[in-house]
Amino acid sequence: MSRITVRDIMQTKIVTISESDSLSTVEDIMTLGRVRHMPVVRGGLLVGVVSERDLLRVSLSPTSMISGRTSGAPFSTLWRSSR
Repeated sequence: MSRITVRDIMQTKIVTISESDSLSTVEDIMTLGRVRHMPVVRGGLLVGVVSERDLLRVSLSPTSMISGRTSGAPFSTLWRSSR
């Protein structure tokens, strides 16, 4: 396994979302595509990641999400309200 690199196993056909996409759209994409993490892009650059856990967290308690970053793991979602 030490000779296997990330390039050998990474996915190259990636579906991305934008910061302005609705959470219900993201949830549909993730459910239908059986995807657990969605890269968020702005102008072609990665600005964050939304995970199934993030969607669950916000569905249970919308106030648990704070502008800019969620509490939790270092790779938590960057999420801003589109209000």
